[in-house]
Amino acid sequence: MSPPRNLHPNTSDSTDAEAPGSDSVREVEFSQTPTDELRAVSPRAISSPLSQPRRVGAHVGSGWSPIVRWGSVAVAVFIISLIILTWSALRATERGEAEPLIARALVSLTEIDALLDSGHASLLSEAKNRPRELLTLPHYPLPVSLGAEEIAVLSREEFRARLLSVSATLVYADGTGAFRRESSMTGDGLFSARSVIRWTVGALTENTHEILWLALAIMLMMVAPTLIIVVAASEDRNRLRNLGLIFLIGGVWMVITSLSARFALQATANGAGDPLNKALLDIGADTLPIVLRNAVIVMLLGLSLLALSVATRAAEGGFPGVRSAISGNRRNNRPGRV
Repeated sequence: MSPPRNLHPNTSDSTDAEAPGSDSVREVEFSQTPTDELRAVSPRAISSPLSQPRRVGAHVGSGWSPIVRWGSVAVAVFIISLIILTWSALRATERGEAEPLIARALVSLTEIDALLDSGHASLLSEAKNRPRELLTLPHYPLPVSLGAEEIAVLSREEFRARLLSVSATLVYADGTGAFRRESSMTGDGLFSARSVIRWTVGALTENTHEILWLALAIMLMMVAPTLIIVVAASEDRNRLRNLGLIFLIGGVWMVITSLSARFALQATANGAGDPLNKALLDIGADTLPIVLRNAVIVMLLGLSLLALSVATRAAEGGFPGVRSAISGNRRNNRPGRV
């Protein structure tokens, strides 16, 4: 019977050949297959991220808490909604947009048609008798004067349009201060009973426009760090997607809000008994398309970012179907494969 085979390498001869006290260690090499070589790799080398090749489209964690990620998204959506409102108000208070709105409000606020019925004929007679002077429609609550020669050649409708245009320019420049002091009566006077509406019309001024510029700049400075936090807290492959969701949700929310508000204002205006209230409610409903237009612009921006995110992930092989197709093509293209 043969003696048991020694499975351990015999190193006694080499050890005896070494000089006493020597610290050198002789390495014994074994014949290894590629699988054995892979198993012989140091665990430290395997676990080291620097030793691993970077995979395109790999899941990269952001390291941020989900509360921070989605909380910053919610805050950004809220600020984007405020920016849409401020931007719309800024557009509504521009001179080209505000003066026609003011002129429409002044029709009921000043009761210009009733004043023309009672005073236009006498104003024409006075214009013929005093051709070189500035004349004012009697009892008109705004200090607007026109030349007698201009009044004499204008028809009633042309004079009405001209008077409203000059009045709107005056109100846009001075606000409620443009109304005559004697018109601000107490009790049941024309302007005291409608002071709230007059202040609403008086908000469409150049001064309000400048304040809204400042408010818009502040909101832009507020949303910038919020968007930076969203990008930093998002995974690499989801950054464009999250930005797109912010603009899309903010735009859709303001589209729904503006359409609902316009429907409510129109319904209220149709049931309003006071012509002044009806006119101003109609004006409010007509300004909401500005909000709707700006909200659609922001919504389209969000859709563009989402489309760019999808295209980027598809180009990087970030979808399972794309990865499978790429892997299959690589296997089929290996040398020696039939």
